[in-house]
Amino acid sequence: MVRHRSACPASISEVRSMAASTSVHSNAFNFMSCLKSGVDPRTGLYNISISMPELQSNDLRGPGFRLDLSYSQLNTLDSGYGMGWNLQVSQYNPATQILSLSTGETFLVDGTGSNGLRTMTEKKIDTFHFYKQDDTSYRVVHKSGLVEILELHISGNKRMAWAVKIIAPSGHSITLKHKLFKSSTYMLASITDDLGQTLLEIARSDDFVELKLNRPG
Repeated sequence: MVRHRSACPASISEVRSMAASTSVHSNAFNFMSCLKSGVDPRTGLYNISISMPELQSNDLRGPGFRLDLSYSQLNTLDSGYGMGWNLQVSQYNPATQILSLSTGETFLVDGTGSNGLRTMTEKKIDTFHFYKQDDTSYRVVHKSGLVEILELHISGNKRMAWAVKIIAPSGHSITLKHKLFKSSTYMLASITDDLGQTLLEIARSDDFVELKLNRPG
């Protein structure tokens, strides 16, 4: 079960139960337009996404952070948020060379350019650039001017670079901290801004995941 303080009061376990009871796309599960569910016509499987209120940082100077949870029956792993659930945080797997953005988009990195640039043949629209900064960090530069810094986290034989800092065009930033989960992967633990304000805390127990959204001021 997921417990959270936000505009969307339904728990994840409730959503899964409701979604499993029907086989067609429905808006019946929408709460204030923050929850969407439906069947993928290609697979016949349910997909659910929950959009929490955008986190505002640095006295509204940014950057904002969209807190989106998604569920897929094809995902048989527990990454810290419950079986099949995932939090959309930008990440890069050096072993598979798969870059996953917070938007939900994924790309295969298959080429290199100058100044550490990594290229993707399948990226048809030039909305961002991806760079390798050094052996342990990467940088995603979005066309909007937003910059994400990804740092390598190691758990056993698994190496994954997670977003640890998001910088707005104004220079203001938020810091993302990750913690080890079950000695096999990392999950987001907290988000703080330049003012030292904790915007989000995530606690995991055997029975539930709790997302605590703190509204500065």
